[in-house]
Amino acid sequence: MKKVPAEDARQGRKGVSVLVILLCSLLLAVLVWVGVEAYGRITSESNHSFANDDKVPDVSAPVQEPASAQ
Repeated sequence: MKKVPAEDARQGRKGVSVLVILLCSLLLAVLVWVGVEAYGRITSESNHSFANDDKVPDVSAPVQEPASAQ
């Protein structure tokens, strides 16, 4: 069996290029996450039409019978 030096047996070069790519992609993911969170908070504060959907209707309000009941 032929003995191969450790430097020649490496599959990749020494360097930080992979680390830089991973860190940049992680930073980009965090920035996108922060942006989506901010957008979600802004839209939930400005759009209150869905927040009042679960209110109970006023009992004193007149009830209109459906046309099929007449």
